[in-house]
Amino acid sequence: MKRNKIFILLMACVCFLVLGTLCGYAKIDTVKIHETTHNIHIHRDGGITDNMVPEVTVLMQNLQDNSIGYLNQFPVAEDGRIDIKFKFEEDLSQYKLLIRDTDGLPLPFENVQVTNQEKTTISFQLELDNKGLFIAEDEQAHAKLVLENTFGDEEPYVLILAMYDNRGCLTACDISDGRSMPYDGHAFEDAFSAPVPAYTHMVKAFCISEVQKMAPYTKAKEWTFQGFVDLPNMISDHMLVQADEPIIVWGNTSIAEGPVTAELLDAQGNIKSTGSGQSKIDGSFQLEMTPVHAGNTVYTLKVSADGTEEVVEDVLVGELWLLSGQSNMEMKVGEMHPTYKTPILPETTINEVRYFRRTSSSISSEMLGKEVVGQWVVASADRVKNFSAVGWCALKELHEQLGVPVGGLQAGFGGTQMYQWAAPTNRLQLEEGTHFQKYVRPFMPMNIKGVFWYQGESDTRQLKFGNYDDFSNKFENLITGWRDAFADKDMPFIFVQFPLWADRDIVPGMLAQLDIYHSVPNTGMALAIDCPPNMDYDSADNGGMGSVHPSNKEPVGKRLAYNALSMVYGKDIPTTGPLYLSHSINADVMTITFSATENGLKTTDGASPKYFELAGADGKYYAAEAVIGEDGKTVELTSSNVASPVYARYFCVYDSTWTNNYPVGNLVSSSGLPTSPFITNPKVAPKEHE
Repeated sequence: MKRNKIFILLMACVCFLVLGTLCGYAKIDTVKIHETTHNIHIHRDGGITDNMVPEVTVLMQNLQDNSIGYLNQFPVAEDGRIDIKFKFEEDLSQYKLLIRDTDGLPLPFENVQVTNQEKTTISFQLELDNKGLFIAEDEQAHAKLVLENTFGDEEPYVLILAMYDNRGCLTACDISDGRSMPYDGHAFEDAFSAPVPAYTHMVKAFCISEVQKMAPYTKAKEWTFQGFVDLPNMISDHMLVQADEPIIVWGNTSIAEGPVTAELLDAQGNIKSTGSGQSKIDGSFQLEMTPVHAGNTVYTLKVSADGTEEVVEDVLVGELWLLSGQSNMEMKVGEMHPTYKTPILPETTINEVRYFRRTSSSISSEMLGKEVVGQWVVASADRVKNFSAVGWCALKELHEQLGVPVGGLQAGFGGTQMYQWAAPTNRLQLEEGTHFQKYVRPFMPMNIKGVFWYQGESDTRQLKFGNYDDFSNKFENLITGWRDAFADKDMPFIFVQFPLWADRDIVPGMLAQLDIYHSVPNTGMALAIDCPPNMDYDSADNGGMGSVHPSNKEPVGKRLAYNALSMVYGKDIPTTGPLYLSHSINADVMTITFSATENGLKTTDGASPKYFELAGADGKYYAAEAVIGEDGKTVELTSSNVASPVYARYFCVYDSTWTNNYPVGNLVSSSGLPTSPFITNPKVAPKEHE
């Protein structure tokens, strides 16, 4: 025990003395250390002499001066066998091996086997939690060893992990407790981990033991830790950046508090945009480049730091939108029924439409909120199949209408509720914002034009007429929180109003969305009431996507684009379809006035408008006869069951038996956009339908 303590103390002294003077960047990969000590193994079966002797003497005699370099006695087995093992650290070629009996007489060497065995083999690896791309807070370094002690006694050893700053000076050093290398002739594994400070730029690992002669570092394979620039997946080949806004570039580099520069160059090498900044002490950086107008010019982005350059090819500048929500936003073009899928697939590659596609939902805890596993792709028939169906239709329409490159960032995930997408306002909101942190926050350094949102079905289970304030409040808070997070209080936020759903009464949710559209500035609403999941095939053929995942996504995506074209890009284009504006009552007639009728209301089948209802003061609703007014902006309602109408509502029907047979309203604007459901007294819960 005392010997081990002295050994450990000595090892520690040597470690700090030597490691503290080392300079330069180095990193251990896989190192094999072989001990040079000679390990002599003498073996013989049977008797030694005619007369048995209890022990023999082994000598190593120097051939130059006949001096004895080694002398030791070993016992002999009862049957006369000898099995002698000892260490010898001199050059064997300079010595003669002698074996003598107890009387000092030489023993014959017939049938004696003498071998020189390797003492110790150590296979050594060093790993970092994030594979060494950069040193982050709470990084861990792990030294992993496989040791084989093929000869001799148990040997003490210690493991050492040493950390250095960017000047090559030792800043931290962790030493394991004293360990013992057993003699069993077999390999065994050992490991040692230590925290790495955030400012670390080099890590080394060592194993020091007596048999390594106090200097294993002289035998360790080392190489220079090269400078690097590491960019997130979002900044990669085929990317699209927002036009007329600063281009934000971020990532990590090997230099602490050092300069970082970026250039955007055209095909002729002309610099179109530049930016510069400085990395933090942990190597992270974020810099701002000058804005560029939208256009079809293909650029190359070069980011330089610490003598290293990272190049991103095929970069476009255009209009960039974030596509988020749950499964109806996530649903791919390839998952649509062929009736709806085939017409929207591009016949040729559309180079000006780009899409960042998430390829995995998993992410390490260290990269949560910093990275999304995915890649930029260019729109082609094969690749579009993996796009969001709604997102693709929206981007395609924007590109056709604007004539500039358009891009989308995928950030949708199925079966999620609104609170999971809320932007957390503090670290105590552990459950809130899990999907925001995972799928939205990594994009936040980028400038975007706005958000296309398709979510909310998961939040509608408890909604009732007159009782949907909780939904409205959550949705408004989500929009406000995202705008705060992106530091853009007017960021366009365009969402899809639900289609019908057989699983529950979705109309109260639609009314809540209508409230948000009217009350929250700079929001848009794409109606989907005429795109229910009416499918002429079994929903199982669509992977069970039927009852809540309408396959006809093209009108929905286009209407998202229409809202953007009107409210963001100033195009004179219809957006939502007719919306309830006001009403008046004259005797037994209630007249509903609509906005967004364009050139006048009409019905898709030429018949009278369907699904209008009237109620008196008792709140009991009855089917109403509806007639479009001569001005094209009103609908007149009457009912033989309601002599004095007080309330009216439209398309507030619900039937839990709907499956592939959903009702479709026929009242539309002159361009064919559907009318949104409404109720004239949305905060008053009606009685049962009569």
